[in-house]
Amino acid sequence: MTVHKIRDDDSSDSAFTLIELLVVIAVIGILAGLLLPALSQAKAKVKSVHCMNNLRQMGLGMKMHESDYGYYPSGEEVQISPQIIPYILWWQRLLPYVSSNLDTFYCIANPRSFRITNAAKKAGWDQGSYSYEGYSYGLNATGTGYAPGADMAGNRLDLGFRFGGPDRINPNGPGVLRDSEIISPCNMIEIGDSQSDYYGDYLITCGSMYPGDGVKSQQWPGNRHRKGANIVFVDGHVENATQKKWLEKTPERRRRWNFDNEPHPETWTDTLAPP
Repeated sequence: MTVHKIRDDDSSDSAFTLIELLVVIAVIGILAGLLLPALSQAKAKVKSVHCMNNLRQMGLGMKMHESDYGYYPSGEEVQISPQIIPYILWWQRLLPYVSSNLDTFYCIANPRSFRITNAAKKAGWDQGSYSYEGYSYGLNATGTGYAPGADMAGNRLDLGFRFGGPDRINPNGPGVLRDSEIISPCNMIEIGDSQSDYYGDYLITCGSMYPGDGVKSQQWPGNRHRKGANIVFVDGHVENATQKKWLEKTPERRRRWNFDNEPHPETWTDTLAPP
């Protein structure tokens, strides 16, 4: 007689049915759809915070430079001696005040190609030349005014950190901006995200560097952080706003670009509107 062994449990082999598997996949897809935008926003926020920290360091560097020399770095210096005429840019003046760390001038929301190289660091100082590399940040050199030689009559109105460097180096230049000239440090734009399009990225403006130049929008503040830019003010605080808000044609907004804290509507000649 054959004896059959009786199993202690009468459970059968378990497995997912096709319907159950599809339900699990659908749930995972829904969760991913909910989480990915949040993760993307968190990543963008981290990049923005990193950028703000860079700007705070640059703001401190500007203040220390002014304390040491009695003036702020200008947009560019154009004459060091009768023998050599290099372009010394503002960030090169700030290098010693940020531990010579070139990454301070790189926004991680930008492609790596915008990292400043040692070649750019040497340009001007050692070579008497200008580096055409792209930059992440620009200095407010002209405010709402114009750069040197902006029109055929040579008219200019530097309302920002100016061009030309200190008078003791460039006696024919426009001079420099000193702390005593800034009416409201907490309301004057200093350095901010630039467009990073390889056109004058080391400067930012709310209008046109040169009236009628046709490329004025390329030197507006950037729009890589929540469709806007991070900007540090002279007193060291950092703000984020949309590109449109930074460029707004109102006295409240335009006066923040100028060291005398006046809006200067006579300089509002730019015709392009921000997107």
